[in-house]
Amino acid sequence: MIPSEIINAAAAIVNPLYIITIPHNPHPKARPRFGRGHRAYRDRADAEFETLTATYLRAAIPAPLRGNVAVGCVFYRSTLHTVDGDNLTKHVLDAGNGIAWVDDSQCTAQLAVVELDRANPRSVILIGTHQSTMTRTK
Repeated sequence: MIPSEIINAAAAIVNPLYIITIPHNPHPKARPRFGRGHRAYRDRADAEFETLTATYLRAAIPAPLRGNVAVGCVFYRSTLHTVDGDNLTKHVLDAGNGIAWVDDSQCTAQLAVVELDRANPRSVILIGTHQSTMTRTK
């Protein structure tokens, strides 16, 4: 038997409030880089892709969601290059801060699927509310 928590999480993603398609080859969140003096900095490409994702989220979502949020992402990549679904999702979660949700700690249900589509790389992001015992009040 499937636990009700899994059914509730899947229901939030299957019946999303928003479906956003970003027509670009999905880009994973890069790990922090450190320069001289041990100061962390962001990779330029990483920042550009996060800005692109934020632009699409801002165009689709009128105000940040409050409470628990479920996020489902289907990433269609143009190559078979190995990439972690969690790094792709982290990129989306960070881009959505202050736009799709107040803070990505509200995302109490997450799903990442990585597929191949050489002709049409893109990210399809599904965002919905989510009921959880881990209630977020933001």
